[in-house]
Amino acid sequence: MLGPRAKPYEVLVELTAEVGTAVAGDETIHRMARVVAEGLGATSAEVWVSDGTRLRRAAVWPPPPPGPAPTAPAGPTYPVL
Repeated sequence: MLGPRAKPYEVLVELTAEVGTAVAGDETIHRMARVVAEGLGATSAEVWVSDGTRLRRAAVWPPPPPGPAPTAPAGPTYPVL
C-alpha cells in the first residue's frame, strides 16, 4: 500500500486551486501533472495537448531526465487515459 489516496473530488478541488493560482504557460501544465499524480497516488502522470492536428506530451510528473520528448503516434490513435 502506498498510503491513503485522496478522493476524486479532493483531487479536483486541489487541481482547481493549483490552476487558479498558477501563472499562464507551461508551469500550469506541469503543476497539473504533479497534482493529478499526487492526488491519485500514481507513480507518474502525463499531460498531452493537441494543436488541432496532432498530440504532443506537454508535461510529465516526475520530470524525466533530459532527452528528446516523445511524440504521439500518427493517425487517430490517442494515449490511454
